Amino acid sequence: VFAAGVPAAQQQAVFQSRVDAVSVPVLVRKGNAPVTGLTAADFEVLDNGVPQKISAVSVEALPIDVTLLLHVSRSITGRRLEWLKASVVETAGLIRGEDRLRLIAVQHGLSQLVPFQAGGRPPAVGGLTGAGGTSLYDGLAAAMVRAAEPDRRHLIVAFTTGVDTISILSLDAAKAIAGQADAVVHMVVPLPAGGGQKRSAMTDAT
Repeated sequence: VFAAGVPAAQQQAVFQSRVDAVSVPVLVRKGNAPVTGLTAADFEVLDNGVPQKISAVSVEALPIDVTLLLHVSRSITGRRLEWLKASVVETAGLIRGEDRLRLIAVQHGLSQLVPFQAGGRPPAVGGLTGAGGTSLYDGLAAAMVRAAEPDRRHLIVAFTTGVDTISILSLDAAKAIAGQADAVVHMVVPLPAGGGQKRSAMTDAT
């Protein structure tokens, strides 16, 4: 599209496009259990307050890519470290054969301990040790920034105390990336001994 009366050399081409349909993934739960048997009549979609037509509702069991983000700073030793290793093995046991799993260690730097591997086999965590500080926000950003695959879903589970000490990125930057990423993030923050809720910036952000 070009504007009339403006020399062609000074104009920029404008290409028009339209979208006939948009896929909106949703998860409906009652408590911790998924709600099944829903139809298009059970949903309402608004675009700037304007109701949109829902043409179809499909239930798909897509394969999942699971990233386990492991907080292994120098404070993670003894029982904490053994609990973390056991949790990784237990989580890996829930992964189906068509799913994939990877492990990222969060310390003073980030290291991918295990790249995405097919489910059904436990990852090697025997050599996992705690050292250095905690770049939690950097780790979350690194886990979230990856090309989306339409036929797969991405789940990030961060085992962490919720405290960041040395990240380059701020909490606000990590939250901004989360708002654009095609991933679901869950934080596993153990309670301190004696009960009670330990508050942290990450606890408040999730």
